[in-house]
Amino acid sequence: MKLPGILSKIRPRYLIIVGCLTCFVSGTYLLTRGISEYVRMTREEIIVAGLHALEHNNLHRAVGFFKIADRDDNILATDYLAWIECRRGNFEKALDYARRSILTEDHFGAYEMMGDLALLGYGSATGAGSAIYYFGEAVNAYYGGNAADVKIELRSILERALDLCQTRGDYLRIINEANRLGSPMASLYRGDVEYMGEDKSLSPRSALKSWETARKGNVVAASARQATLSFYGYGIPRDYEKAIALYQEGADNNDRVALYDMGLINLRMDKLKEGKDCLRRAANLGYGPAMSALGILAIYNDPDDDTVIRYAVNMFKNAHRLGDPTGSAFYVLMLFEGIGLMNDESEALSVLYELRGKHIDSITGLFNYLTFKINDSVYDTFDQMVELCYKQLIGEIYFDDGAPEGAIYKKEKSTAVTYFKPPFEDDTISSQVKRSIGRNYVGHLEDPTTIMMQSRPLDFPEMSMILVKYNPTSGADRFVPRLVTSINAAAPPLPKEYAIYNIDMDRINHFADVGAK
Repeated sequence: MKLPGILSKIRPRYLIIVGCLTCFVSGTYLLTRGISEYVRMTREEIIVAGLHALEHNNLHRAVGFFKIADRDDNILATDYLAWIECRRGNFEKALDYARRSILTEDHFGAYEMMGDLALLGYGSATGAGSAIYYFGEAVNAYYGGNAADVKIELRSILERALDLCQTRGDYLRIINEANRLGSPMASLYRGDVEYMGEDKSLSPRSALKSWETARKGNVVAASARQATLSFYGYGIPRDYEKAIALYQEGADNNDRVALYDMGLINLRMDKLKEGKDCLRRAANLGYGPAMSALGILAIYNDPDDDTVIRYAVNMFKNAHRLGDPTGSAFYVLMLFEGIGLMNDESEALSVLYELRGKHIDSITGLFNYLTFKINDSVYDTFDQMVELCYKQLIGEIYFDDGAPEGAIYKKEKSTAVTYFKPPFEDDTISSQVKRSIGRNYVGHLEDPTTIMMQSRPLDFPEMSMILVKYNPTSGADRFVPRLVTSINAAAPPLPKEYAIYNIDMDRINHFADVGAK
């Protein structure tokens, strides 16, 4: 038998074959893995190139990289394209990208954007209920392991989404959901809803509690709101001293509404320097009514100084851009007459046409007046309007009492709660308090039809309403859907593997805020 000898000859060959096969398999595995790793890194590098382009403010280049990656089914690129289109205001395109993203199994990068678009009415599932679902899916995916992080992040998203609501029902539901999660900002807006009676009925005491929660949560705007209830006695006893202390608290914290309020209060106590300082600070924070007030005060005191007139033009023009009707009215007259700038009657009337659609009585009155004054001078009307508004600012004339947004409190009657009592009917105000607050105490109201300015009656009756923020205000207002031209959500989060690239997400988000369009 020579079998062992034969085996001895076969074994080396077998081993060689096995070795070759092993090498082949290993090589194939390593090659496959290498190719796979190369492909993965290449896919990542395209995304990173797009992110670096965003870091350097090059949106066009970034979009180019993301589109290349998107065609290769890189869903992170799809997320970023959805986000960029949201920033640009191309909501239909954003919806297409976002839908593709969320249809990918276990991928959540576009869920927040789907929630935003749902509030704007885009997609098959719209409204606050759908938005809350999408937001919840997004935060649970990224922070599901930590309940506290989920709560904080969802609360933040809901606060941001309030500006996107297009119906009062959606607005209330988002507020209530954020409030349930402990949002101080939602407490502020919940108080606004109760103060303005937008849910069921007027509820100033409930508003006071909601605002106190917001104030304890360091929402600086809450102080002016609480102050307003005390200043006018809406549902609670009137207390000027407490109100002024709360307004001052808000002003000390740089709340622009409180600064405007303290500006008026000081002017009416003959503290002109303090009053103007407060108005300047409010204007520097971008508050339109404060800009209008500064323009009026300046031009009343120095009507013949060209530098002052140009300053007033800038104040009124900026106030107009910020949506303050008072500034708009003055800017229109200066355009119409050529006061401090080249006259342009066509532009003046164009501005009025645009504003008339907002149904503001004072603007409508001015429009009707100017349409009969084409080719006539309106300089005397401008002077009359300056004097009228100046006297309202310093409290020499009152056509109305109460907060500018609080007219509804005069209409509501209740046997359980005294919603509002004019100060001259309020026998709880002592003579000492009246003296201490100067012209902030309203002794009586004037009839606009009996007022004489520049030695003549008002040129048009609605002039008495030109000064829109004629008294200290809470800063609260009724819900009005905003025209949303872009969505300012944060950029989609990056997966952990992108940490090695040191992408500056703060820079990307800041660029998107100021330059993505």
